[in-house]
Amino acid sequence: MTISNAVTPKQAETLNYIRAFQKSHGFSPTLQEIADAALISKTSAYARVLRLISRGVLAKVGAKNTTRNYVLLEESTPEEIES
Repeated sequence: MTISNAVTPKQAETLNYIRAFQKSHGFSPTLQEIADAALISKTSAYARVLRLISRGVLAKVGAKNTTRNYVLLEESTPEEIES
């Protein structure tokens, strides 16, 4: 199964935004930045991120209370996932 087949169009939009943000900034966007980019509420952004995590294309790593700790699983190394 490919990543594009595993997610809805809105989830793909969120995933593409996270990927582009990470590429240009070197770290993940906050939920507020995701929400602002998609013109949705922070709650809706959180729901999309949770769905991407449950589909296995995104993972939250590091401390529980940090905001910039998402890793795209198809592009990550085992060390990034374990941290």
